[in-house]
Amino acid sequence: VDDLLFSFSTDQVCLDFKHALLTRFEGTDDGPVRCFVGIDIKRDEFHTHLTQLPLTESLLVNFNMHDSNPVKTPMVPNTLLTPHVPGEDGDYGPAQDVKRYQELVGTLIYLTIWTRPDLSFAANQLAKFGTNPHKKHWDAARRVLRYLKGTKHLGITYSRTNIDPNTLIAFADADWAACTETRRSTSGYVGLLNGGAVHWRSRKQTSVATSTAEAEYVSASRA
Repeated sequence: VDDLLFSFSTDQVCLDFKHALLTRFEGTDDGPVRCFVGIDIKRDEFHTHLTQLPLTESLLVNFNMHDSNPVKTPMVPNTLLTPHVPGEDGDYGPAQDVKRYQELVGTLIYLTIWTRPDLSFAANQLAKFGTNPHKKHWDAARRVLRYLKGTKHLGITYSRTNIDPNTLIAFADADWAACTETRRSTSGYVGLLNGGAVHWRSRKQTSVATSTAEAEYVSASRA
């Protein structure tokens, strides 16, 4: 079974296309979209709002964080996650904890891909330790869940009443040489169209920047 979305400029175009499609292929017309690949879609005359509230709530329940105290940021500022060193206090435990960590981070990445660009950096950092998560990585991951507890209704909203309609606005930034292992910087950028994000990424740069200016230029170029 395949789900299909399409957009149109006039009602007649919509009717003609649906008639042509459904006379050639067996299918059903479910009307205006409300949910697609786990994304809740709410629309009115002027706005389209995308969220993943059910997935977020199930994630919190799955990891026993549904009653946690919310925090205002996904990570503590200037947090530097490093690989596990044998002998450190609070080892990560049996193998199933590794799988649970991977399950948690994978779900965060899925949220990041679709409706939560604000999780991009945190998910990127946590994913580096998927094969050997330590207590400090679990603590950082649980903080992201606490952030989700207080922001589970957030998503992306596109507006027809935007001041600059159809004008692309991009933001880019970089943290210079933040990785203590490689001294590579992390780029972050987001593109906005009609009030909502349409493209975003947080990713370690492929080469070592020799200055903050160079790191910024690389990030701006990627954006």
